[in-house]
Amino acid sequence: MITTNSVPTEWRRILHAIFVVHPEAVLAGGALRDLDNGVTPKDLDIFIERSSNVLFADPILMALRTVNPNAQALRSYDFNSMGLETDCIVSRAYIVNGLEVNVIQLKDRVNITRVLDRIDFGICQIAYAIDGGVRWSNAYAKDRADKTFTITRNDSMEDRNRTYRRWKRLSKKYPGWRLVDPFHDKVESARGALLNWIGEMALDAALFLKRYLPRGIAR
Repeated sequence: MITTNSVPTEWRRILHAIFVVHPEAVLAGGALRDLDNGVTPKDLDIFIERSSNVLFADPILMALRTVNPNAQALRSYDFNSMGLETDCIVSRAYIVNGLEVNVIQLKDRVNITRVLDRIDFGICQIAYAIDGGVRWSNAYAKDRADKTFTITRNDSMEDRNRTYRRWKRLSKKYPGWRLVDPFHDKVESARGALLNWIGEMALDAALFLKRYLPRGIAR
């Protein structure tokens, strides 16, 4: 397992710069997962709390420019205006020394435990905070040992579909690793019950129309 000293100096400098503006900032997810499993990371995901700045761009960008004066803001996503059911408010991407840094603002308070808990795969539940070092969940340790991606959240069908889309992308980076879905039987049972209910309602509606509507209208 990686330690604080394993985290690249550049990543620590970036996190520390944001830490000055947002002391609750936590680096978590894919970059640390990849670092710990010998895969080339694509970008950094850093989580912060709700900010009085709607896009919180200027304070973060100014902080990142202490790492590299040429740091730039790339794009932003306002999840509320997009109508998405998520605990994220805004995500803004920056480029620092050629590395993409995603700063994600959450609705509630941020700490390393909460950030780990919200991540949808066990193997992604690894985080680093300036004042807390590197931490991971038991689910992370098990997935790492078993070479699996275990789904840890099943909040809604929208979230579930998003998780499966992520797995489709991640399976290309982690060939030979398996998907484990402990919610599959429960979801399929609920789906089957819903389909049965819809079928029964459709049958009842057809019988009602046949019995009570004039034949000319029913035809």
